[in-house]
Amino acid sequence: MADIALLWGSEEDEAIRWPPERQTVPPKPPPSFQVGTSTRKRTGEHLRSSPHWGKDEMLRVCSINVCSTANGATVKTTTPVREGGLTHDQIVSLSYNMRACGAHIVCLQQLNLFSKEYEELCDLLGGEWSSIASHNGEMRMSSGALSGLAVFSRYPIERCEVVEVYDKALGMEDVHRRAFMACEVRVAQGQSINVVNVCFEEVWEKFRISQLERVHKMLRMLWPGFCEKGFVLAGALNGLVREDYSDGAWDFEVFERDRKRNMGAIIEAPKEQFMRQVLGAEGYRDVRKEAGYSMVFEDGAKVEASGRHDVRTDYILLSKSLGWHCPHECYDVLPPPQHTYNCHHIILCELAVGGVHSRPPTEHEGR
Repeated sequence: MADIALLWGSEEDEAIRWPPERQTVPPKPPPSFQVGTSTRKRTGEHLRSSPHWGKDEMLRVCSINVCSTANGATVKTTTPVREGGLTHDQIVSLSYNMRACGAHIVCLQQLNLFSKEYEELCDLLGGEWSSIASHNGEMRMSSGALSGLAVFSRYPIERCEVVEVYDKALGMEDVHRRAFMACEVRVAQGQSINVVNVCFEEVWEKFRISQLERVHKMLRMLWPGFCEKGFVLAGALNGLVREDYSDGAWDFEVFERDRKRNMGAIIEAPKEQFMRQVLGAEGYRDVRKEAGYSMVFEDGAKVEASGRHDVRTDYILLSKSLGWHCPHECYDVLPPPQHTYNCHHIILCELAVGGVHSRPPTEHEGR
């Protein structure tokens, strides 16, 4: 059993692995089932047109913000909720998508870990996946439960740290409590990759900045060598990259948020400070940009969105010291799992060993 460190103090707040010495036989998706077509273009053209896509040496990473309704109610009311959330059909659809997209590592956010969504998903996927979740389903609040994190991997998860990123001195209340999961996944004999799964604060930019700083601080303190080796940062960062939007699209977002705030919504004006720090001072590499894509919106017209409100809030990033890269056009955004109300899309990329950044394929590689 791999080491599991949990840092909110109580032995009861224990991450859970599945299956605990049991195997299940996962149901196969129906023959007609296919993952949705790319959402990037109205024509449905896939981003993943690279000749590198699907090669044996590539590692496919996926991030899905499940955004369970019951989890959202827990966050808003600070009262744990078992009922509601994802239905059985929605969890079945999620499991089909996880398998059909061919991902090797899947990071999920905002599962309702007070209910049995995680356990039911594990049963559907069967023993072919190694997995771990950030809370044990106890009927009480914790940062792990509010974040609703889970990592599924077709490769062994060697070690996992579940760490709170909660700064009460900054004015964070219980509804802002979050955690992150740091995992080491063994992808081959003597070779592993580090993955950090996050779900940061949805509303306030200053809280996101603080949470990222605590991620770095706690990793360096608890896991020597983790940051130096580098890692994949995946999940709901909930910040905006200014370069993803034309001036008209950004102005439209300002107008929409002002309108919602006047109607009583708790929402900030769009800000770029957090993601500018992530991609600038911190040196993270955006796999979307590394794969050769730019500009999400132009003058308010939706071209590609990963999160709610037609903006991009879900990301897969690579730390600057990670010895992996996303080859040209090895990135895609797929629709949410079928039968769900979820507006968060499926983010999918392939990674190759080496620090080579985005480049077009050469002539002999073909198109």
